[in-house]
Amino acid sequence: MSISDVGHSKAVTLMSADVERVTRGLGMLHETWGSLAEACIALWLLDEQLGLSALAPLGVALGKYLKHNRFSASPSLSDF
Repeated sequence: MSISDVGHSKAVTLMSADVERVTRGLGMLHETWGSLAEACIALWLLDEQLGLSALAPLGVALGKYLKHNRFSASPSLSDF
C-alpha cells in the first residue's frame, strides 16, 4: 500500500464521518418540525372538543419541558 493510498483512505473516512453528522442533523430537524406540527394539530383538535379546557394539557406539557430543561446539564462554552 502506498502513501497516496493511505492519504486517500483518510480523506474518505473523514468525508463519511461528515456525511453521517449532516444526516443525523437533518433527521433531528425533521423530527423537530414534525413534532411541533403534531402538537399544534392535537391542540387544535382538543380545542374543538373541549374549548378552553384544552389549555390544561398544554400547561402540563410546558411545565414538564421547563422542569426538564432546568435540571438537565447544559453545555458550557468551554466544552466547544
